[in-house]
Amino acid sequence: QYASSTSTSSSYTYTISHMTAFVPGAAYTVQATYSTNSANFVASKPVATSTFTVTVGSSNSTLAVSPSSSVYGTQVTLTHAIGTTYWSAAAPTGTVTYTDVSTGVLLGVVSSSGFTGAGPYVAVLTVSGSWPLQAGTVSLQSVYSGDVNYGASSAATSTGVSTAPTSVGVIFTSNPFAYGAAAPLTITITNTQSGSVQAPVGSATVNFYTQS
Repeated sequence: QYASSTSTSSSYTYTISHMTAFVPGAAYTVQATYSTNSANFVASKPVATSTFTVTVGSSNSTLAVSPSSSVYGTQVTLTHAIGTTYWSAAAPTGTVTYTDVSTGVLLGVVSSSGFTGAGPYVAVLTVSGSWPLQAGTVSLQSVYSGDVNYGASSAATSTGVSTAPTSVGVIFTSNPFAYGAAAPLTITITNTQSGSVQAPVGSATVNFYTQS
């Protein structure tokens, strides 16, 4: 029962609060009759009719990043919230797609089976591992695809990613070694940021000095 009524001295007005029984994009005819139960009023003749259509409901989106700033290679959680005016109607289906706009990298897609909450519905994506956010100011976008009941919407935000700290180690596999012999040398460059799984890339320069 979705109808509620209000009355004046000469009429009643019925309001349908949730149009969930109707499919967006279709046309419908509504028919109204008055069957009196009073000796003072005559039943309505003829029957009153009118037509109406149901459009796709609008949605709105927000995007949040946690933590608000991070270090390269560490875990970042992206949260997309899907809102609409009529959450007492059907739950949304579809997908939420996350993109790193700064690099054009697709970060991930969350389907409606992964949505949580109820008005707004939330799609959460954890970014780490093989697709870390690059150091600098990163522009992010999330897009809700929409479905048969709700239109698409998108959200954008940015976050700061700082460079990861490193350390350098130098080890001779044998020391001392004979004049003219090979001197095996191991240089280790380590990402010392806790929680980061990214190995440093680039090159190392080796210089030799005479001790005074």
